[in-house]
Amino acid sequence: GALDALQAMLARGHDVRICTSPLTLYQNCVGEKYEWVDRHLGAEWVARMVVTKDKTLVHGDILIDPDVIYVDEGDVL
Repeated sequence: GALDALQAMLARGHDVRICTSPLTLYQNCVGEKYEWVDRHLGAEWVARMVVTKDKTLVHGDILIDPDVIYVDEGDVL
């Protein structure tokens, strides 16, 4: 599934990051996100996490998001 896809993108030379945004009231949210990634994907992926309220600040070729997919710096599919 998802972990295989992440590994395949790495194998093809992509710099893969996990970009996530915390809840507005996030007393424990950020720590829980790191714990979830560590438990389900492994420590290697914790080091690849970016936590930001505004995902548009993170530059890359592709952003896969549960709501929207951004390609080539902002073109929305």
